[in-house]
Amino acid sequence: MAELKRRAAIPWNEAPNRAPCTNSFNCGRRYELVEYDDSAQTWNELTRTLILEISAAGVRWHSAGKTGDS
Repeated sequence: MAELKRRAAIPWNEAPNRAPCTNSFNCGRRYELVEYDDSAQTWNELTRTLILEISAAGVRWHSAGKTGDS
């Protein structure tokens, strides 16, 4: 969470929030928490939760990523 908070504080279109496409107003970055079942050699995805989106429109925290000190 500390790293996501750090990235959320960095202005849009500056590294590491630089737009991943040529038209920076139509794209953004999504940070997700992915849980895997690693009990087998081939890991199976159990859950995927969107935590944070960063784009030209701004920073959007999703409820699963909210902490008491954000």
